Amino acid sequence: MRLLAQLALVSPLLASAVLAAPPPAPASRPALTIPPVRTFALELAQPPLAKGQWTHAAFTPDGRVISLDGVYDAALAKCLRRFTWSARTLSPTTHLAVSPDGASLAVPREGFRGRGNTERSCGISLVDLGDGRITRTLELADTTLAGAAFSADGRTLAALAHDKLYALDAASGKEQAAASHCPGVHQGALHPAARQFAELRVSLGQGFASAESAQWQAAVLSLPDGKELWTCRAQLGRAESLGWTQDGKRLCVNCWDEVRVFEPGRAAHVVHVGRQWRAALPAWTLKDRYLLLCGRDTHDCALLDLLLNRVVPLDAPEGVGCQVVAFSPEGDQAVVNVLAPTAMTVHVAQLRPQR
Repeated sequence: MRLLAQLALVSPLLASAVLAAPPPAPASRPALTIPPVRTFALELAQPPLAKGQWTHAAFTPDGRVISLDGVYDAALAKCLRRFTWSARTLSPTTHLAVSPDGASLAVPREGFRGRGNTERSCGISLVDLGDGRITRTLELADTTLAGAAFSADGRTLAALAHDKLYALDAASGKEQAAASHCPGVHQGALHPAARQFAELRVSLGQGFASAESAQWQAAVLSLPDGKELWTCRAQLGRAESLGWTQDGKRLCVNCWDEVRVFEPGRAAHVVHVGRQWRAALPAWTLKDRYLLLCGRDTHDCALLDLLLNRVVPLDAPEGVGCQVVAFSPEGDQAVVNVLAPTAMTVHVAQLRPQR
């Protein structure tokens, strides 16, 4: 009887040990479920979209292509409408901010106004992508804007200036909040959905070799309150630039001879690519696996396989060089600058994986 009583006490403990859910496994990279790609071939569509060379481009949700010149039909390779404003008044920017519904484009601009054009002005112009006209300009006090981004619902427009982060009501232009940068900010980047802001900080050392002993850190702040969400405590070495991927899932930092990719809940993904390559900014990913690389001193482009940690070539037609400017949301098309010996043109290209 005593033995039966002891067994009665032990059996519930055994049952709880068997039925209890195992502790959550640490976050890890997705398993390799598709065959690796040896190279991607770029098949250029004809005729070209435009002559010359583009520095910025973006795809709208319905497949149109936006540049600093106008709106283009990717399938028909023709310009639907040209913008009525001059690109000469644009502020330095690394991102074309297209609203989630594809109806508006936010363009940081700067110029002069007033009698004799002596008063410097700065703001964000909202462009109607239907007719290409500027519907309104949101005036700001700063003389230089480095970028803009819409929130996911399209109601808030964030703007990045030299020492401030603006959060504006997209309809009225009323300022909702402005968060100051932290001291020592070397460079910043807005999240594509205007939810966060990433910044690259530097603190110089002491003495003659202060530049060599500089400490670099990356940090992510929430918008619009500027609360620090995350900081990379590890030394980054000689960090050069940073930027979000177009889907906002990853933050890429270009260092001296490596690319560091940060994802929420995961350790930094460090890939040594040498001095030949760096992550193109704004950063573009293909199929949530390949990161676009560009040459430091050349117009060459390649893809970084984030699962296999290797560089995958982008094969262009023989006799021309191709510089990728943007990927489509589905990842099967790209806007490329074609650098031929006799002329430069802009094309839509199909990406064909070669295994």
